[in-house]
Amino acid sequence: MAFKIVKKETSFDYIPVDQRKEENPLTFVFRPLSKKESALLSDGVLKLDTTTQALTVGNSSYLLQAIRLCLTEVKNLVDDKDKPVSLEKDSNGEVTYDFLEYFPDSMLEELGNVIVAVSKDPANADTYLGKE
Repeated sequence: MAFKIVKKETSFDYIPVDQRKEENPLTFVFRPLSKKESALLSDGVLKLDTTTQALTVGNSSYLLQAIRLCLTEVKNLVDDKDKPVSLEKDSNGEVTYDFLEYFPDSMLEELGNVIVAVSKDPANADTYLGKE
């Protein structure tokens, strides 16, 4: 049997678990990580503690960087006066850290994990996106 190529979709919509029952849920639109981006981020996960010479895993920065690279749009995000809030990007085209401050850490961790999972296994994206 021949190897079948799975075409990556250009973007995905993700509704966080705690938003799924809302009438107008917060929705993140993202693109998958490229193979190069995924490799570079994975390389940055291991950190050497120079005092103990121990290797540690820095998962939080990995997930935040995945979000900064891949998030393309946020739907149904409003300020305290119900005015729409637009995605903020820096001069490199990455989502700003200030913009990420709008969201709880748990939601960012959830989104980052979904971006990484969908990027690694696009054939099963619906599972990670909560659509199955």
